[in-house]
Amino acid sequence: MTLRHRLLPLALIAALSGSLTACGGGGDPETKPAPGHTTSSEDPSPSDDPSEAGGPPAGWEDKFTREQMNTYNAALRRWEQYTKLSNEIYRKGRDTTDARNTLREFSLFWQRDAVTLARDFDRGGIREEIPPEPLWTFATSIKASQVTMIQCTDYSNARITKNGDVLDNKPKHPVTPLVVRMTKTTDGDWKFRSTKLRDKASCAA
Repeated sequence: MTLRHRLLPLALIAALSGSLTACGGGGDPETKPAPGHTTSSEDPSPSDDPSEAGGPPAGWEDKFTREQMNTYNAALRRWEQYTKLSNEIYRKGRDTTDARNTLREFSLFWQRDAVTLARDFDRGGIREEIPPEPLWTFATSIKASQVTMIQCTDYSNARITKNGDVLDNKPKHPVTPLVVRMTKTTDGDWKFRSTKLRDKASCAA
């Protein structure tokens, strides 16, 4: 499974367990079961100073209309809600009815995420004891039913364990961008679609 994060939700765990593949949910190749945790296919350079978080591009909001910014803020609020709730789910690592209901409410591919929770966390012993920390976020694309945002994420203190043993699953750059995609469904709710770690450089770079 991949480490989510949520964020990480989940790309780092997949690399560790080797069991997480994009199954179901329309086969979105970048979709990860949990926000905040994703692995990168790019070759990372040596680790940067974790303090180099930088900030969002100056004036990035100017290229969007007020309506688009309202759309972005709605998607961002749902992403933040999901991050908070799913962090607790993956910290406990238990496949419960409440956990599945949360995944169903917030994740576009919740069935796959429920399998990951049951297999890799509940039965597999993986726990997200300390999630990565989101630092700042900005949008790169805002459409009526699809929002793509960049979240600068600090993995310095993140801690994932498997049956009590700490897993070495941090990205090369402790403070690095995470691409988050949210989709608005036909019932009007924003749902988490995918995350992808961009680990070529730190957020400041």
